[in-house]
Amino acid sequence: MAELADARDLKSRDGNIVPVRPRPLAPVMDTTILLIIIGALVALFVAYYTWVNNKYGMRDGKLDTLLEYVEADKKEKEAEQELKDAVREQKREKLETFKRTKDELRERLRAKFDAVEWQPLHGFLDRVDKGHIGTYVLYNKSKNKYYVGQAKETYKRIRDHFKVEQIALDKMAGDEIVVKILSPTHAAELYNDYRIDHIEKSAIEVFDGNTTGYNRTTGNL
Repeated sequence: MAELADARDLKSRDGNIVPVRPRPLAPVMDTTILLIIIGALVALFVAYYTWVNNKYGMRDGKLDTLLEYVEADKKEKEAEQELKDAVREQKREKLETFKRTKDELRERLRAKFDAVEWQPLHGFLDRVDKGHIGTYVLYNKSKNKYYVGQAKETYKRIRDHFKVEQIALDKMAGDEIVVKILSPTHAAELYNDYRIDHIEKSAIEVFDGNTTGYNRTTGNL
């Protein structure tokens, strides 16, 4: 039995069934779809406009263009880089100045200490003078070790070293220890040019107090 033809099919005069091709969309449908697409694009543009406006702001009632923003951002970054370069150069100059000053202080300090005679330790342990400010060096001649310090009352501070510290044990063991004191009286211009903390730190370096001596730090700086 032959299959029934679909209602949408038509018969030709010779009896054959000819399928009906679907009709194209009506012009009204084409217009509707086009309007939907246009509306979507407009909505996207409005959303983008709003986002840009919120992000970059308004100037004189007009939206800043992206080009203006990029140019302003570029100038800001250039200014930041120039500032960083200036700070870096300033630090470099300060470091170079510090190195020159440090080397100069070390040489001046060495000359000043060389001009001061080493004194026997016992002459300082019995002194009770007060107010004798300065930088002092204790030298263990037996072990070739130094200790550098500073104090507002140097005689009292020297006595304190020989109560509980390692140098006191070395003295009790019979080591020979001598003393030098560099006070503002001996080197007024040095104390005028530098803080006593700088003088102590440089003296520690001159006498290797922190590397081979009794100093446990490199100074107060």
